Amino acid sequence: MGRWQHRKHNETNEFIKGFCDELKISEFLANILINRGITNIEEARLFLYGSLEDLSLPEQLPGVTEAAQMIKTAIAGGQKIVVYGDYDVDGICSVFILLKAFEFLGIRGDYYIPDRFSEGYGLNDSAVRKLSAAGYDLLITVDCGVTSVAEVDLALELGMKVIITDHHNPREILPSAQVLVNPKLQVNQTQNYYLAGAGVALKLAQMLLGEIPEVSMKCFLDVAALATIADIVPLTGENRIIAKEGLIQMKHSAWPGLRALLNKKTLTDKEIDIRDVGFGLAPCINAAGRLRHANLALELLLAGDEQEALLKAEELVAMNELRKQIENNIYLQASDIVNMNPETLDGEIMILDSEDWHHGVFGITASRLSKATGKAVILVSWEGERGRGTARSRKGIDIFAAINEGSAYLQRFGGHKMAAGFVIEKKNYALFVETVKRWEKKPGNIIPDEDMTDFQIDAFIETNQINESLFKNLNLLKPFGEDNPEPVFMMRQEKIVYPELVGKEKEHLKFKLSGNMIDCVSFNQAGMISLTLSICYHDLAVNIRENHYYERVRTQLNVLDLKPSWLPDYTKKFSGDMTFDMLKQINADLARKKPVALVFPSLKMLLKYKQMLENFFSLSIVIELHGKIIRSQLLNNLEKLKNRTGHIFLISAVFWKENILKQDVNITSAGYGFHNFADEAQMFMKRIEWQNYTALTGWEQNSIVYLNRPSTLQRFQNANPQAIVDLGSDYSATRYSRQMVFRQSRNGLLLTDGCLLPDVFGYPECTGTVYCADPPFDKRELFLILSAEARNNCVIPVKVLFAREALEFNSDFLRKQCPDEKIVRAIWEELSSTRRSAITFEKQQLLAYFRQVLQRPVKWLEIVNIIRILEELNLCIFVKKGSIIEIKVKQPRDHYFDINDSYYFQELLTEIADYSFIKEEILHYLNW
Repeated sequence: MGRWQHRKHNETNEFIKGFCDELKISEFLANILINRGITNIEEARLFLYGSLEDLSLPEQLPGVTEAAQMIKTAIAGGQKIVVYGDYDVDGICSVFILLKAFEFLGIRGDYYIPDRFSEGYGLNDSAVRKLSAAGYDLLITVDCGVTSVAEVDLALELGMKVIITDHHNPREILPSAQVLVNPKLQVNQTQNYYLAGAGVALKLAQMLLGEIPEVSMKCFLDVAALATIADIVPLTGENRIIAKEGLIQMKHSAWPGLRALLNKKTLTDKEIDIRDVGFGLAPCINAAGRLRHANLALELLLAGDEQEALLKAEELVAMNELRKQIENNIYLQASDIVNMNPETLDGEIMILDSEDWHHGVFGITASRLSKATGKAVILVSWEGERGRGTARSRKGIDIFAAINEGSAYLQRFGGHKMAAGFVIEKKNYALFVETVKRWEKKPGNIIPDEDMTDFQIDAFIETNQINESLFKNLNLLKPFGEDNPEPVFMMRQEKIVYPELVGKEKEHLKFKLSGNMIDCVSFNQAGMISLTLSICYHDLAVNIRENHYYERVRTQLNVLDLKPSWLPDYTKKFSGDMTFDMLKQINADLARKKPVALVFPSLKMLLKYKQMLENFFSLSIVIELHGKIIRSQLLNNLEKLKNRTGHIFLISAVFWKENILKQDVNITSAGYGFHNFADEAQMFMKRIEWQNYTALTGWEQNSIVYLNRPSTLQRFQNANPQAIVDLGSDYSATRYSRQMVFRQSRNGLLLTDGCLLPDVFGYPECTGTVYCADPPFDKRELFLILSAEARNNCVIPVKVLFAREALEFNSDFLRKQCPDEKIVRAIWEELSSTRRSAITFEKQQLLAYFRQVLQRPVKWLEIVNIIRILEELNLCIFVKKGSIIEIKVKQPRDHYFDINDSYYFQELLTEIADYSFIKEEILHYLNW
C-alpha cells in the first residue's frame, strides 16, 4: 500500500478555459497538462500535436556538421571505418542506424560491440588496440565514449581518428576526440537535449544522407523509437516525436529483422505501444548481450531476408525465455538468503552475495528485490577472487553516492542515483560493506520510505466519466514514458466484487467494480486479495486502458494500488489519531469475522459516525441499535447482535445501558471487537478552548466552519461564494467528493456540520482553523472535525462566530424535539379513541390535527418524534407512503405505558443534558 499525492496547480479557471479554447481540448486534459508543468500554449501544442516537421534540423546539434564532414572525407579517401557501440538496445540500434546510413552512401561499415562479461561497458584498451591492429582509420562511438578519456588518447596515439557520439552526461574532462557529438554539451536544454544514443545517431544519419533525397528519415524512425523507449530517456521534446512517429512506422517496418521479432511476439498488424516495446521487444534484444553476445541482436536487425530474420528472432525469443528462467532462479535464491538471514533486512540498504549468480541478468533480480522490500539492493556475484556488483535503489536513496563512499575498495564503478555497477576483489568486500552501512547511518543520507510518494495522482474520476471522449483525450498524451508517465487516476469508494487470482503462477489479482462491472487487473499483486475486499469500500489508483481482444474493445483498469477508503491518501504516520485507530481495528476485526460493537454517548454522535462508516464499509455491514429506528427493525438488529454476525453495531449509550447490559449479551467477553466512545471522547473534549472571534472576514489556510442552521449557511454562502458546502446532503458519496475538493485546495473554506471529516486537513501536517458559526449541540459533534488535531496533547482552539442568542435558540430547539409525557399521552388518547384500525392523513392534515389536539402551533419534527415514541412503545405503527401518512393503532385506549421505556425519549433527554453542559462552558469561557 503506497502513499498517494495529488498533483496540484495554481492556475485560475479563466486561464484553464483559455487553454482549452486555444488547444481544442477538454478541461480534464488541460488540468493534467498544467499539473505536469505544461502551461505555455506553444509548448502544449508541440506536446499534443508535434510531428516530424517540428524536429530540429540535424545541424543544430553541436558537432553533427563536423562529424558528417569528417565521415565523408574518410569515405572519399577510402579509409576503413568502424562503429563502436554499447551492448544494450540503445547501443545496438545506434550501430544499426549508422551502418544502414553507410549502405545508402554505397560503402560498407564495420562494427564492434564489447562483450559484457570480459570487457564491460564502453571503450576499453584491449578493443582499441584490436581495432587499430585491424587497420581501422576512423573510430565512431555510439551511445558511449564521452567519459573514455584515456581510451580515446590511446586511439589517437595509435593513429586512429575518433568521433564520439553519445548522450550520457560528460565529466569535467572531455576526451580529445576530433569531434564530439552530444546534446548534453549544449548550454541550454533544447528540445533535443535528452536524445537517446539512437536519437543522436539518427541526427548524424540525417546529416549524412541529406544529399540523397530518395532516402527518407522515416525508415530509421522505428529503430530509433525502439531504442528511445528502451533506454528510458525522457519522452518529452524531440524524443516524444521520435517515439510517437516511430511506433506508427514500426507497424510497416522496412527491416525484415524487426518485422520477424514483431511476428514472434504476436505484435504484427496491431498498434504498437510503449508496453509492447518495453516488455516485448526490448527484453529480447537485451537478452543477447546478457547471456551470450549483443552481436546476435544486431545480426537480427541487419538480416537481409525474411527466413534468416525469422530464425534469428526465434533464437532471441528463446534466449529471453531462458534469461527469465535464470533471473527467476536468482531471485528465489536471493529470497532464500533473506529468509534464512533476517538480519539482511536491517537498515535501508540490503547487500547479498553468491558464487552462483549469472551477472548478465542479476541486475533485474536486484530491481525485483528492491521493489519487493522497499530497500536499495546491492548484489555481488563472485568469479573466484573477483566479483561483479549491481545495485538498484528506491526513491530517497542515492545508491551511487553510497557506492562512491566505498570506492576505495573497488576496481571500477559507475552509475547514477537509482542504479550502479562495480567490480571488487573478495579481500575488500567486508570493508566495502562496512563503509556502505556506515554511509547509510549518516543523518540526511537517506530519506525515510514513509516520506516518499509512490503515486502522483493526476485526477479524480468516476466510472461514468470513462467514455469515448476520455480515451480520445488520453490518446493525445501518448506515448507514455519517462517524464510523461501514463496518467494515474483515483477512484473513490468502489465496491470490489468477484476477486480472483489469475496467471500461470496465480500472481495477478483480477476483479470487477460492482457499479458497472469494469474489468480490473493488478499485475504481480496477488497479495492484495484478502477478506477486506468484501468488507469495506476501496480507493483505487489506476491507469485507464482499452483492452483489444480479437474484434472486441473493452475498458480495463490497470490497478497500481488500492486501499481501504478509510485510509488517508498519504499514509504517513497516523497512529494516535483516535478515529483512524478505531477504523483500522474495525477492519481487522471484521476480516477475522469478528462482530464489532461501538457504543456512543449521544445519538447525534452515533448518526454522524454512521454516515462516516457507511462511506467506508459496505452498507449491509453497518447496523444501528437505538430508539430512533422502527421497532421491528430494532428487534431484528438486536437478534443479529445476539447471534454475533459479522457486522458493525452502532449502539447508543441509552440502549447499551437499558437493554444490552440488562440482557444476557456479554459483548466484552463474547469475542466482539468493542469500542466505547464515552471515556475517550470525554478526555479529548476537555482540551477544547473556546475563543471569541465574532466575525469571519478572512480565514487561515484550509479552514473549516461548523454550522447546523440553514439560515447560517445562507449567510456564509452569500459572504463567501467560493466556500465549499458540505451540508444538507444525506448521500455520503456527495459529501465525500466535496470534502475531497477541499482536501486538494490550497486555501479553501469548508462549511460543514461535521460528518465524514477524519483527515480533512490532510497528512502529514494539520493546518487551518476551526470556527463555530453555530453552537454545537454537544462538544462531541466537533470530534470528527478535530480528530486530526487530537493526536497532539495540547489545547485545541475553536473560534466562536455566533452570538449569545444562538445558545438560547439551540435550547428551544431541543426542548421542542423532546415532548413531555402529558403531550404524548394526549396524542395517544386522541388517536386511540377512533374506532378505525388505521387513520390516514396528508402532511398538512396531520399538522392541523395535532394543532387541534394540543391547542398550539407545532413543527413537523415535533410530530415525528411523538409518533416515533408511540411506535417504539408498541402503541401504533407509523407508515409513510409518498405524501400520505398512515397511523395504525395497536393497543386499546386504556393500555398503560411508561414514556421512560422509550429509548428514543431517553436519548432526547440525554441530548438536552449534554447541551446544558456545553452551554454553561461557553458562557463561562467567553464571559457572557
